[in-house]
Amino acid sequence: MYCMFYGYDLEYDDSCFVPTTITKFTAINVPVKGKTVLDLGCGIGPLAVYFAKNGAKSVTASDVYDKHIYYTKRNVAINQSTDPTGTQVDTIQSDLFENIDDKFDVIACDVSGIDRRVAEMTGWFPKGVPTADETGADIICRAIREAPYHLNKGGELYICTAQFSDVERIKEEMNSSTMMTKAEQVFTKQIPFSKILLDNIGDLDPSHYTKKGSRYVWEFGLWKMKLI
Repeated sequence: MYCMFYGYDLEYDDSCFVPTTITKFTAINVPVKGKTVLDLGCGIGPLAVYFAKNGAKSVTASDVYDKHIYYTKRNVAINQSTDPTGTQVDTIQSDLFENIDDKFDVIACDVSGIDRRVAEMTGWFPKGVPTADETGADIICRAIREAPYHLNKGGELYICTAQFSDVERIKEEMNSSTMMTKAEQVFTKQIPFSKILLDNIGDLDPSHYTKKGSRYVWEFGLWKMKLI
């Protein structure tokens, strides 16, 4: 199967997580031109391909799930064969930074940040894709704590948050760092509920959504921190 991401073909199968609205907004709001970039939690490679084709000096794509690494490699090759411009993408299978030794100018962190109960209820992630805990914050908070050791001086960490997780806990983690600047929200968007979310709204915690008239929305946030 294939999907499109800003004009780039991406191959995947039913066991993979495919790009979401979060991924699309992250791609166009993380400046990478001339920078070394780590795509942390790369999925099937949409951000890695996009960054490589849009000016990054180098791109490393990492994910804990072997199927995601397989398809990232395929998708990089597919898009390189149709358009040989852009930088090469290296891939590493890793649980966050476990197998990563290098430092980068930019780390784009789009790891699982959805309350596990919401993910299971809605089928947000295919079976086999690693998920967060019941706060949706544990993996993101780990990434925030470990990221400073993998950034070049003045390097930037971009963190994605969704209203389906404990955003306050994530913000506390970001702002408690002594090695990074305070978190700056660089982008936010209220996103209408999909049908599957509406069908399960009775089981969602009210903190997971905002009601606007007759509509239900959830909020996506993109945050930036810089190594001091």
